[in-house]
Amino acid sequence: MLGVRLTAEDLEEASIILARTPAQEIVDLYGIDPDRVGTLAAGAVILGAICERLGVALRVVRAACARAPRASSPAHSQLLREPS
Repeated sequence: MLGVRLTAEDLEEASIILARTPAQEIVDLYGIDPDRVGTLAAGAVILGAICERLGVALRVVRAACARAPRASSPAHSQLLREPS
């Protein structure tokens, strides 16, 4: 997907497909992490709105991004601690 340009229309179509397709099918077809499938449609809607508002297409520039630690992880607990 690197280098692909996504328009507001592309992202709207993706959000419709994601909303209508069972999560397990998305996992099986595209190898998406099952923990992330639930947020893909919302992400497509948000990015589509940004494209529309700015009047530009977005370009995929890298295949992965940093993820926030899970609520049950030690890293998450550390984020919630008061500074010393």
